[in-house]
Amino acid sequence: MIDSTPAARLAELHARMRLCRQCLDGGHEIYPSAVFSGQHGARIMTIGQAPGITEQQVNRPFNAGSGTRLFQWLGEAGIDETWFRATQYMTSVTKCYPGRGKSGSGDRVPSRAEQQLCRPFLEVELALVDPALIIPI
Repeated sequence: MIDSTPAARLAELHARMRLCRQCLDGGHEIYPSAVFSGQHGARIMTIGQAPGITEQQVNRPFNAGSGTRLFQWLGEAGIDETWFRATQYMTSVTKCYPGRGKSGSGDRVPSRAEQQLCRPFLEVELALVDPALIIPI
């Protein structure tokens, strides 16, 4: 019997995201694997633009400067980082690190085409997690 619970479907989606190479196959310069964290039942979901280099290296969303700012803001609202990371959902519009910007400073903004390739993943994440609050970053 196949487990079709939302939690099982989310775990299946996570596996597909980790294996995805659509952007590479389409000629986009990205650095897999997908970066996200969380589980079914999270009530809060953050959605960033794309993982940065340190997020990709350690496979942890909002790991570096963006995480410092995010958790400072959440802390001001009374939300603890350790609790949040353990119980809530963190993802991005595009799932893999897009590489450096052409200027050499900062990360490259994912193209509209890359965003479209990842969009089905985000739509399914939203449907399966069904958060009460979405925080776009």
